[in-house]
Amino acid sequence: MPTDEVPDAVDEAPGPEDLALSGERSGRVWALLDRLSPQHREILTLRVAVGLSAEETADALQMSAGAVRVAQHRALARLRTLLEKSGDDL
Repeated sequence: MPTDEVPDAVDEAPGPEDLALSGERSGRVWALLDRLSPQHREILTLRVAVGLSAEETADALQMSAGAVRVAQHRALARLRTLLEKSGDDL
């Protein structure tokens, strides 16, 4: 759209290609998460996406903080294995 003023700075917002790649990557991540057990998926969501501590996650899921940490470790190991098998490089 024509304008009388020239912008002072470069627009650093993601462009169409960046948005498309981000959406594709996000879809691949969700597909991998769907292959986890519901409990592992919920723990990773609360810990990584929401940013809760192990103690806060334990309270939300009625588990001990230690059990949350062990389950998170197992979930991440499972994701790593699934990612390696898929040959994907997120």
